Amino acid sequence: MKYVNQSYIDLVNNDPQFIPYLKQMCHDVEEFYATFYDDPKYVSEWGHNYFCDIDGGRLIYDPKKPHHHQCEICGKVFEDPIYDGVWWYMYRNEAVKTLMKASACYKATNDPKYFEIFKTIISFYANHYLEFPLHNKEREQFKNETEIRWGCGRILPQGLNEAIITSRMIQSLEIIKEDLPKEFIDWLYEKMFKHIYALLKPQVQKIHNIHCWKNVAIGMIGFFFDKQELIDFAFQGPFNIIRQLDEGVTSDYFWYEGSIHYNYFTLEGVTMLYLFSQIYQYSIPKKTKDILTNMFIAGYHFAFHNLYFPNPNDGWPSINLKTYSYIYHVMVKCLGYDSEVGNILKLISNDPRPRTTLPLSKPIYLTPEMSFEHLLLNTDFSSLEAKPVVQKTCNFPKSNYGMIRNDFYNVFLKYGHNGPSHAHPDCMNIEIMAKEELLSRDLSNAGYRARLCNEWHRTSASHSTVVVDGKNQVSTHPGETLVYHETQIKARCSNVYPGVHFIRDINLRDEVLVDQFFVESEEEHTYDYFLHFEAELEFEPMQGISAELGFFDAGYQHISDIKKITSSRDEYILHLTGKDITLELTVDCLDKELFIVKTLDNPVNKKRTTLIVRSKGRNVTFKSILRWEEKNATFLL
Repeated sequence: MKYVNQSYIDLVNNDPQFIPYLKQMCHDVEEFYATFYDDPKYVSEWGHNYFCDIDGGRLIYDPKKPHHHQCEICGKVFEDPIYDGVWWYMYRNEAVKTLMKASACYKATNDPKYFEIFKTIISFYANHYLEFPLHNKEREQFKNETEIRWGCGRILPQGLNEAIITSRMIQSLEIIKEDLPKEFIDWLYEKMFKHIYALLKPQVQKIHNIHCWKNVAIGMIGFFFDKQELIDFAFQGPFNIIRQLDEGVTSDYFWYEGSIHYNYFTLEGVTMLYLFSQIYQYSIPKKTKDILTNMFIAGYHFAFHNLYFPNPNDGWPSINLKTYSYIYHVMVKCLGYDSEVGNILKLISNDPRPRTTLPLSKPIYLTPEMSFEHLLLNTDFSSLEAKPVVQKTCNFPKSNYGMIRNDFYNVFLKYGHNGPSHAHPDCMNIEIMAKEELLSRDLSNAGYRARLCNEWHRTSASHSTVVVDGKNQVSTHPGETLVYHETQIKARCSNVYPGVHFIRDINLRDEVLVDQFFVESEEEHTYDYFLHFEAELEFEPMQGISAELGFFDAGYQHISDIKKITSSRDEYILHLTGKDITLELTVDCLDKELFIVKTLDNPVNKKRTTLIVRSKGRNVTFKSILRWEEKNATFLL
């Protein structure tokens, strides 16, 4: 097997469908190289710093303005040395992606211009590699590898970033390996890649997505440069890639950290290493192949029927299966177009909805649909013969997730964690899709260093769950399934707060969705049941007065337009209308208070309408019933 598809050269030079992609890559390479300049004295900063503190929007990277950083949402311009350092992080990532494009252009055209561009850029980083300071994302610098704390890089601000660009550099080298003199290959290893190995090896210390990536980089260096020691470390070392998958992937075939983004982020690196193992005819265990294959299949069934994902825990908002189509292309290169994963890729490719993008570690897409991996690995891939695959109700008990479906609803329930890494305090959170309308979604979060990431997105109050005494949940342990079948899931998690236990029961009865939330406690508390709805869905006007909730931190400080409903009823019927739907929501408020408020979205320049039902006591039950109605139906309050 070769990295480059056998049809690549012919199609990008002769097929009208593909010729523009080659022209685009050549243009990108020449434009970047025309002003290429770097210097080790410029220290890179962590990409998660590159977010606006006002609304969580990503700052715009302009390759021509290293000191000008403008929010893509509110337009505010930031000037700060930290943002300048992130600019270098972005610029160096762009330089490495230019290496990939330059090698692809040379492979297609045999034009020495692109070979020289490739050689000049990669030689710069090889020549100066040890001049880049050892540093981490906390802005600490160290003299050598024996002094570093966890997570150091040189070109980029942490070992994870260094591993990612190493993977991309090795891919760029692999594309044109047949044209590289052996002396140049040996020189690159001595000048840079053996030092990358020395940097990353002591940083592989546990089962974690970051440590997977470091194994990936080491293994790919080993394959390309024929260094058995590195291959052995990646596949047989103390925290090798086989062990990472054995222990880090649940029996439901999800990465243990509980984030759909980190699930695919881990897959991105591991799958590329798997591809290189095939290219270099290195045998890996069948169990490992099966785990990888089933992770790609499970991801399809985890998604809503419109192929957008539920979004528990850390990650990025509004991601869909197309977001990760480039990773599916790597796996399909390994398994074949007619494999089960190949068929899922065909279904993803045929979906009419647009691909949503990632704000950091961006892959190369030449158009919104055409990834670098598609073009280079699977140039002649066709989605014309896709076979339908029905997404059914699923429960993933070892991952603490359930997804129940019928003709009217998809409802996702998260009922526990597998540890604190990347966890949000949102046990028993739900996300709801009604027909084609995403009724209630998890916001995920903005960049980790954005102010509102911790002040809002990582709070319990920003999720559709129950908050006790205005505080964030503390549990990071698993829950358990009590009842599960095609139209119902009921789950329990103990000690979500000390001495406070949650049970949630979601039941679909044709056009009716019944949600019952049981809270058990031996002591009295104040309980707030949150239901968040997307901004375009509005409640019918109801009589209410301005009020306060009495809590002023853990996210409550960002709740606004608080209106307490004053009419005394045991239950309220509210109407929600969207682009294509009308829904009737019945809320049980016997011995409870009802508030309708505005809460922040992601990005936070938008707001959502949120329902809060408050109760006090020990054991409390919250109940709401959602009923699908025909569009333009009318109801009485």
